[in-house]
Amino acid sequence: MRATCARLGIRPRSPRPRRPQTNGKVERFHYTLLEEWAYHRPYTSEAERQAAFS
Repeated sequence: MRATCARLGIRPRSPRPRRPQTNGKVERFHYTLLEEWAYHRPYTSEAERQAAFS
């Protein structure tokens, strides 16, 4: 993950301790990705899904 983030110029950050609101935003983003992208259409393999994401 670190190598990919560095290649894309992304600096990963952790949510602040004892702040569930911040982590909730991240969880909602993951849910949205699953609902609107990952399972929006059927893929025949994980490799095909990853290729579509790239």
